[in-house]
Amino acid sequence: MPLATPTHSAVLAFIRDGWADTVRTITADDSRRIGLPYPYTVPCKSGMFQTLFYWDTFYTNTGLIATGEIVLARQNTENILSLIERFGFYPNGNQVWFLGRSQPPHAALMVRDVYKATGDQAWLRAQLPTLEREHDFWMTGRLAPNGLNYYGTHDDPARSIDEFRNQTDRLGRPVPANDEALLELIRHDQAECESGWDYCARFDRRCADFCPVDLNALLFAHESFLSSSYEELGDSLTAARWKSAAEKRAALMRRHLWSPELGAFTDVNFKTGELSPILSAAVFYPLWLGVANSEEAAATVALLPRLETPHGLLCAEPGPRTFAYQWDAPNGWPPLHYAAVHALLQTGYIDDARRLAGKYLVTLAENFERTGELWEKYNVADGTTEALNEYEMPAMLGWTAGVFAAFSAEPALQSDS
Repeated sequence: MPLATPTHSAVLAFIRDGWADTVRTITADDSRRIGLPYPYTVPCKSGMFQTLFYWDTFYTNTGLIATGEIVLARQNTENILSLIERFGFYPNGNQVWFLGRSQPPHAALMVRDVYKATGDQAWLRAQLPTLEREHDFWMTGRLAPNGLNYYGTHDDPARSIDEFRNQTDRLGRPVPANDEALLELIRHDQAECESGWDYCARFDRRCADFCPVDLNALLFAHESFLSSSYEELGDSLTAARWKSAAEKRAALMRRHLWSPELGAFTDVNFKTGELSPILSAAVFYPLWLGVANSEEAAATVALLPRLETPHGLLCAEPGPRTFAYQWDAPNGWPPLHYAAVHALLQTGYIDDARRLAGKYLVTLAENFERTGELWEKYNVADGTTEALNEYEMPAMLGWTAGVFAAFSAEPALQSDS
């Protein structure tokens, strides 16, 4: 872990000094934005991404907490909970046009981290009903016949058609003239946006037909956190109910998502029963979040060389593609590094975790030295910022800074040498 270099220290100083430039305060709704009760962080200091995105914020929060900005991490979390309470789910971000979809559910993990940092048990107790409400959203609006969950959309069809016809498709796909065919394309497109992996090869452009491995691991963690929290608060009956829900999900994941051929949990098309052939970094979520047993973890870690490069972790193993996706090789993204490194820590592969985290830190530090910025994603095939993009890649604090700071502060990642 290259923690003592001048460049590494300069990046941490840049992050600490830069958080304030990402704070926004918008308390009232307007025609574009949804008001939030507290100040909150956005990914970029200026330009693109001036929104409190959902899953981005968990990874940002890890860095806020690591750098002592616990109040801001708590405000981010309470803002997200406020919209879950208001709408029953947190939208893709606090923009009006995001109300038709959510993003990967990280609220329980955010509450867990803030509670760990503050020890405020009364605060924890107050958040649990809201987390239960979010769970209801996924179990009523995104439940597949096999008992697992999928990404989707609940947007108004007419609005979706108007919006889609007026935009340029990021993948350059032809837009169907027939409304029925267009709605089918939109359903999968919006599901992939809800997944956060927009766009990728994992779902073969049919995201709404898949039960993704990372989504179901996150919901397992959600259920497990509710169980452990109620147990800590002395409500054993409710704790047992949530423990049973988590155990049921783990069993369903083993039945439907485990691929003996691959040696990992992966995505399944619940309409055909076929497992996705794409090896992606999402396979590490069940290790990080407690689903995988030791044998499953060992088989998954054995796949690491197929995704690891000298500069970090690929989104997915290279292979033939119809489109050039940004959530694919040669790109490496901050949240996937966080998930994989913590998967390795959780399952006892400490040396692998240290090596992979070190590569992430070096790649970011070297590019910072060259450009004076942190970036949304990196090309981990060559260690540069020349990544595959579906839009102009922005300079970014957000989850990039969050993961850098979190790795730098994690005791288990510090080398013994």
